[in-house]
Amino acid sequence: MLDRLSEDLLDPIVIDKVSVVGPHCASFPKVGTALARGEVDVRRLIGTEFPLGDAEAAFRAAARKVAKKVIPPSTETAGSSPLSSDTNDVKLGRLGRFEGWRRRRDVGLNYMSLIGLLDGVNWVFDFHTGGKRRPVFFDVAETYPALLTLDRNAPAIREELMGLLTEKHAIPKYHEVDAMQHYISGRFDPEKNWKVFYLYAMGEKPAANRARCPKTAALLDEIPGLFQAFFSILDGGKSVPAHRGPYRGYIRYHLGLVVPEDNPPSIRVKDQFHTWREGQSILFDDSWEHEVINKSEGDRVVLIVDVRRPMPLPLAGLNRGVESVMRMVYGKQILKKMA
Repeated sequence: MLDRLSEDLLDPIVIDKVSVVGPHCASFPKVGTALARGEVDVRRLIGTEFPLGDAEAAFRAAARKVAKKVIPPSTETAGSSPLSSDTNDVKLGRLGRFEGWRRRRDVGLNYMSLIGLLDGVNWVFDFHTGGKRRPVFFDVAETYPALLTLDRNAPAIREELMGLLTEKHAIPKYHEVDAMQHYISGRFDPEKNWKVFYLYAMGEKPAANRARCPKTAALLDEIPGLFQAFFSILDGGKSVPAHRGPYRGYIRYHLGLVVPEDNPPSIRVKDQFHTWREGQSILFDDSWEHEVINKSEGDRVVLIVDVRRPMPLPLAGLNRGVESVMRMVYGKQILKKMA
C-alpha cells in the first residue's frame, strides 16, 4: 500500500494479528502502540462523531488525531535544524536523510491510521457479520451468484492466463506492486515467487494489463460490487504464512485455473481447509487468519476477486465510502506501480 517503502521499514510487527510495518522508524511503534492500546478510540470516532456514510471525513479526522497523539513535537532547539552543517555536501546529505525520514514517517502514519480505522469500521460491520461467529466460507450461488459467470467462463479465462504465463518472468512479484506484502511475499520463503497480475484495484483499471486479457476484463466488469481482481501466481513449493485481511467490507473469491495434480496446494482459513481444483471456485472471508500450504512442484494460479460484502443500508453506504478512500490510498498507488 501507499508509496514505495525502503527495506529498513519492513520488519513486521503485529497489532491484533494484523501484520504491519515497523519498527525502525521512530514514530511507527508509537502509532502502533497507540492503536493497539486503544489510546485513539477509532470505534467511537466512526460510530458517533460521524454519520455512517461519511467515512472519508472520519478517516481524515482520525489521521489528524493519531498524528497529534503519537508524533512528538520537534525537540530541536531554536535556530537549529536537521540541515545545519559546515559544508553544503553535509547539508545535502542531511537534507536527503531528513526528507527520507519524513516521507517514511508519513507513509507509516497513514498506513497505521488506515489499519486502525478499518478496525473501527469492522467493529461497526460486525453488528451485521456476526463478529467472532461470522462465517468462514460462503456458498457462491447463494451469497454472490453473479460470480458464477466466472465459473462458467473458466476455460476462456484460463486461455488468456496461459498467454501471460509465457512471459511469467515479466510479471511483478506481489511485494513489488504492494510493498506492504513484503513479509508474506518476499521475506517468507524468499527463494520462490508469488506474482500478481492486476486487472482491477478499487476502481482503478490498469489498461495495459486488461488489454492482454480482454475477455477476463469484460467478465469482471459485469460483476456488481467489484472491489479488486488479479491473477495470483505461486511458484511450485511457495507457501504463504498465516495472515489476515484488515477489512471486512469485502469477501474473497478464488477460481482455480492452474493447479498441480500431484500434491495440490491447499488453503487454511481459520480452522477449515480447502484444496484447489481447476475450474472450481470458493468464496470466503479473508479477514479470518489464513495461509497457503504448498508442497507441489508446479505453479498454482487462481483468479482472486474481491467483492463488496452484501450488507443492508446504511452499512452498505459506509462500505462504499471506505472503498472510495481506499481507492485513493491503495488503488491509485497500485496503478502507479504498474505504469
